Amino acid sequence: MKAVLYTKPTCPYCIMAKDLLHIKGIEFEDHDISKNPGLRKKISDSVGGYPTVPMIFLDGNFVGGNSELYALESAGKLG
Repeated sequence: MKAVLYTKPTCPYCIMAKDLLHIKGIEFEDHDISKNPGLRKKISDSVGGYPTVPMIFLDGNFVGGNSELYALESAGKLG
């Protein structure tokens, strides 16, 4: 499983999501969108206007944010 995250460095939910992925041993790319507001809008628009960070993709599929990531973990679907 490969994850791509769009995050902000001071966002506690972003930190929690990255911590969970580390614990699970899931490789991820982290894109800091705080330095590139245009990228945030582009990614948000590409997934129907998702308003918050983190924006998490697993194997190329948008799953949502931290809550959705933890829901996958609770359901045993995170690896």
